[in-house]
Amino acid sequence: MNFRQFEALYWIGRLGSFHAAARQLRTSQPAISARIRELELELRVLIFERADRRLRPTAKGLELLQYAERVVGLAQEIRDRIGSPQSLSGRVRLGVTPLSAISWAPALIENLAQSAPAVTVELVVETSDVMRGQIERGEIDLAVVLGSVETPRLRHEALGTLAMGWIASPRLRLPEDGVSAADLASVPIITDRPGTHLYTSAMNWFREQGAAPLVHHGCSSLPTRVRMAALGLGAALVATSAAAEEIAAGRVRVLATRQPVPAVACVLAWPEAGFSAEARVVAELVRLVITEQGGIEG
Repeated sequence: MNFRQFEALYWIGRLGSFHAAARQLRTSQPAISARIRELELELRVLIFERADRRLRPTAKGLELLQYAERVVGLAQEIRDRIGSPQSLSGRVRLGVTPLSAISWAPALIENLAQSAPAVTVELVVETSDVMRGQIERGEIDLAVVLGSVETPRLRHEALGTLAMGWIASPRLRLPEDGVSAADLASVPIITDRPGTHLYTSAMNWFREQGAAPLVHHGCSSLPTRVRMAALGLGAALVATSAAAEEIAAGRVRVLATRQPVPAVACVLAWPEAGFSAEARVVAELVRLVITEQGGIEG
């Protein structure tokens, strides 16, 4: 028996399939199957059986899963207490929004190179809605997402809030002060695609004030949304800090709305199954870098 066998067994039990365990451990499904087969041959027991196309542990398998959890937990405890960031190595897939990728993420990677040089961060730049699904499927290890995390399959902690606002080109000639939802609804609106957190927030904002946009442009790219607003294609709902350059140049202005736009929660999210030692170090650095830069709110 060896640790790799119990590690495979642990993740199969946590994630429910050989395929998901292979993804978590960044190996192939045949490799995971081989580890379980070796363990079965050595112990002369059947660990899993398939019924109605579902993977179920046998009675002996359930006993072994308890041992696997203890073995993996003990290994993690050893890493946490005796190991150091400098001794860790491997890759961590970190999901970030486009704004994070150009704000605090460079400082994170620079900090990581000094504190844990053998750990590599692979950035996955996506919308928050996409990243939630990627974490659940084991495609990324952790992510900094905007909005709420309402699934029991993910754990999360608050990092702060992000100031949001409507921006538009002066050429749209919207009121200088006290812009109403009806005023905004008369011009094209630019948010993310329907079904995303940003789109839902925008539509709720209008609905609460008894208005509805006549035209909606859906765009998943934050820089493109800002650029579209600067070109006069509509009013865009964005993190105001993301449009700082366009605002300073006078190409767009932040609209003073009668009803303020609520700030968006920013959270660190990771799988319910927990962190690897490397991902734990990256998570700690995410908290540190964001704190050093004065928080999320912009």
